[in-house]
Amino acid sequence: RPAAVLVAIAASAAAFTAPRNLPTRTAMKFSAAEAELVPRDVLFGNPEYAAPSVTPDGSKLAYLKPVDGVLNAWVRSATGGDDRVVTEDTYRGI
Repeated sequence: RPAAVLVAIAASAAAFTAPRNLPTRTAMKFSAAEAELVPRDVLFGNPEYAAPSVTPDGSKLAYLKPVDGVLNAWVRSATGGDDRVVTEDTYRGI
């Protein structure tokens, strides 16, 4: 019985190490100097919406959203349309 287990292990190991036909890498057709840079505000700016959280009873949704470029906490009902800001940070954001 132990010999059968060893044979099964060896067979499965052989299946994982068998040569495969993998695609070859292609050379880049442009240089890094020609590539357009991603704007800094896209990488490091405030998101439109962030960190959503639903109340345990499911009646409200809280999230972060900028007010005049500063992240603040917002709340709305689950049905929507009544969004309101609940913090008034004007300097660093939440």
